[in-house]
Amino acid sequence: MKLKKIIKESAYLGELPSSKLMKMKWNPLTEEEDVADQDHKGSTDDLPPQDMALEQAPKMKVESWHKELDQATQSILRAERMLKLDQPGTHGKIKKSFLKTIKTLQQLKSDTRRF
Repeated sequence: MKLKKIIKESAYLGELPSSKLMKMKWNPLTEEEDVADQDHKGSTDDLPPQDMALEQAPKMKVESWHKELDQATQSILRAERMLKLDQPGTHGKIKKSFLKTIKTLQQLKSDTRRF
């Protein structure tokens, strides 16, 4: 009920309904504020250091043949889209073959990552 009222009001005034919503006071990506001063009840010793908050996970090693499998998958997908645009009837008849091929390539890639 309230949302309908807000939408009706904004239609005539040119104001967006989101402007009436509560805004965030602190954006962690653009501002740096001391978290202990705002909402934390307790000492600042149990807070994590600021530089640990943005710790990144280690990157996985990507083999060159994994990239080749990705490119092969993309090539198959591109060929399927081209066939679908050019000859929709033929595409409808062999669509399952394309799906099997893509699934096989993805399975091959996942199997090789296990070893």
